[in-house]
Amino acid sequence: MKHFKNIILLEAIALTLKQLRSATGKTQEEVNDEVSIFIKQQSFHIGRLETAQINSSVSIIYELCKYYKISSEDFFKEVEKNKAILSKKASK
Repeated sequence: MKHFKNIILLEAIALTLKQLRSATGKTQEEVNDEVSIFIKQQSFHIGRLETAQINSSVSIIYELCKYYKISSEDFFKEVEKNKAILSKKASK
């Protein structure tokens, strides 16, 4: 079964995750090492999320929110802001 992908939404999530990581000054490798302990998925890689290559699960987003010390509500507010920006760029 093929999964539905909302490309603009994935890109907005990717951008939000990049912004959060940049704010912490961490590298992708550091985030991977620290978060994979909680996620327990060998295939997890933050880089794939930050480039919108994969459709993430709610569980992974939740763990990343905990890691970045942001509520899921605030995370998705940021996603919505980034989605609006990306949508405007796409419509030009």
